[in-house]
Amino acid sequence: MILAQVLQKPFLWLLCRHHISELTIKACYQAVTGEKTVGPSRKMFIDIKKDWTEKYHPVLSAQGVTAHFKKIDESALQVGSELHRIYLESKSFISYALEPEVFPRGDYKHLVQYLAFAMNIKSKKLDNFKIYQPGACHDARFMAYAIYLVMLDITSPVLDYLTES
Repeated sequence: MILAQVLQKPFLWLLCRHHISELTIKACYQAVTGEKTVGPSRKMFIDIKKDWTEKYHPVLSAQGVTAHFKKIDESALQVGSELHRIYLESKSFISYALEPEVFPRGDYKHLVQYLAFAMNIKSKKLDNFKIYQPGACHDARFMAYAIYLVMLDITSPVLDYLTES
């Protein structure tokens, strides 16, 4: 507001990328799980984190299990469609983002690796692909939402995190 007054020009107010991503991912989570809460953490994420060592890690670290993980079926995308164009653009960015200097933080690296795996990207950086132990699970870390949701999707053929309800 002060800058607008000093420059004597109106400003277009936009939410920052973090908050836009946070709201989008939060809406996806609510659509998938039906869980609506005003608290800072999500019960499902807390339960997965709590049961990780004994219940989930043994299954997800088994020899050859990644061959059963879900990947995006590119043939289902109509060539030339807007969705196909966005997919190819995203795939190009994710390929670039696999480089270590692009995202030095661990959570961003994990999300990029999960997406690269799901998008069938061929890279030596995915030779030892694995699912990492979940980290933060609260609204303040929108990246945690994204990591959990991609992990839930690609491991769905091997583990059933979601109950029928």
